[in-house]
Amino acid sequence: MSDTERYHRRFSTLDEVKQANASIGHHWFDRDTLRFFSSRFSETLHGGRFFVSSERPPHGPRAYTVREALSDGSVETRGEFMAYANRRQAQEAAAELARTEPLGMSRREWCEMANA
Repeated sequence: MSDTERYHRRFSTLDEVKQANASIGHHWFDRDTLRFFSSRFSETLHGGRFFVSSERPPHGPRAYTVREALSDGSVETRGEFMAYANRRQAQEAAAELARTEPLGMSRREWCEMANA
């Protein structure tokens, strides 16, 4: 994979993200991982890389987090973990990130390339 492909790959579906995540040996979407964290996620993929997950702590309400699928299939949190009280707010934040960072690299990807 060339640097251009590595740093600019965007996914068409969340299933592609899941496959890429598993192919690098990560377990973000594994059933046991999701169950352990009481996680759910939206199938909506904004800009080919942003999606929303929700988690419910043992003694608290479910809250929502914006996630970013990086080109290699790894998943990172964008913003604060469990920052949104409802799905609508988180989806709007993910859509805004897709609008403001439509073709750019994630912060981590940019730093990796700059330090290479």
